Amino acid sequence: MIRAACLCALVLTVLAPVASAATRPIQATDAGGRSYWFKNAVAAQVGDTIEWRLRQPGNPIAASHDVWLIKPGETTGTQLAYAGPSDGATAVVDQPGVYRFYCSVHDGLSPNGMNGTITVGTDDPGPVEDPGQPWTVPDTSPAPAGPAAAFNTSVAPPVFELGDTKRPEVQVLSVSGVRRGARVRVRTSEAGTLTAKLKLGSRTIATARVKAPRPGDRFLTVRARARVHLTTRRARVQVVATDAALLDSRSDSTWVWLGD
Repeated sequence: MIRAACLCALVLTVLAPVASAATRPIQATDAGGRSYWFKNAVAAQVGDTIEWRLRQPGNPIAASHDVWLIKPGETTGTQLAYAGPSDGATAVVDQPGVYRFYCSVHDGLSPNGMNGTITVGTDDPGPVEDPGQPWTVPDTSPAPAGPAAAFNTSVAPPVFELGDTKRPEVQVLSVSGVRRGARVRVRTSEAGTLTAKLKLGSRTIATARVKAPRPGDRFLTVRARARVHLTTRRARVQVVATDAALLDSRSDSTWVWLGD
C-alpha cells in the first residue's frame, strides 16, 4: 500500500505542468518631472525573457535612455541598448537571484536614479503584466524624485540620405590626460558630429561636441567643470559619431587618469 502511494506521488510529480517561459516587459517613462522604469521591481522565473521598451509614442517630453544589466553576484553591467538609436532590448534571465538594471543617462544606480531589480526564482511568479503607457497617467507615488525629464529636442535631419540606413563608425585612436579631462584622437567613417562623454562609473561629468566636416581623424577635448570635485582616479571616455542623417554610431571608449 505504501509502495503504491509512493508510485502515485511520483507519477503526479512527473505529470505536473511546468510553467513555460514568458516575456515580461518593462517600460522607460518620462512623466511627473522625473524619469523612471515601470515597473522597477519585477519577478521572473529562470528562462524568462525581460523586454525593456524605450519608445514612448505621443510623449512630448520623452528622453533618450539606454539599458545596462548586472547579473546576480556581479558588480559590472553589460550595455544592452544605446540611447537614441535603440527601440529597446531583451535579455534571458538564466540564473536565480537578483538582477539589477539601470539607465546610465539618468543617474544610473544612484538612490534617486533610473534603476530597478529583477528577482528571478525557479517558480512561476504569475501572469505577465503589460506596463501599458504610464506616461499618460503619471506615477504619483511618494517614491524619491529622480532626475528631471529632459525635453525632446529632436529636429528633422538637415540632410536626408535616401536609402542610407548604415550607421557611421567611430574609433578612439589615442587619449591623453589634460587638467580635469582628456584629449582624444578619434577616427570616423563619415562627416557629422562627434560627441565625447567623460564618465566616473555610470555618472557623466562632462560632455563635448565637435563638427567633423569630413571622414578621418579628429581631435577633441572633454573637460570637467571646476565645480566637479576630482581626486586622481580612473575615468572612462566614451565617443559617439552622428552623421548628417542623425544616425548614431555604436560608442567606442577608453580609459584615462584624471586629477584636479
